[in-house]
Amino acid sequence: MAKEPRLSWATSGPEALWDAWAFAAVEAELALDAWLKAKQALKEATYSAYRQALDREEQAAAELAARVAPKVGRRLQTRWAVNRSAPNSSAA
Repeated sequence: MAKEPRLSWATSGPEALWDAWAFAAVEAELALDAWLKAKQALKEATYSAYRQALDREEQAAAELAARVAPKVGRRLQTRWAVNRSAPNSSAA
């Protein structure tokens, strides 16, 4: 699996981080809906798109938390990094 570039909002304010998280959450919701409604031939591709959107939402949430609650945010970012490095054991 190719490593996705890490999104960086290091210089962004809390409002921009909130917006990034909110957009990522909507994107994940739409991707989930697409996966659930996809025909069998498209299930694998739409599941992959959903997982990628969910990863972006999780990363955006961790970035936001790191800015507004640094102690909690560091734990979320660490968990996100660990989850990203673990092999995907989920099946579509």
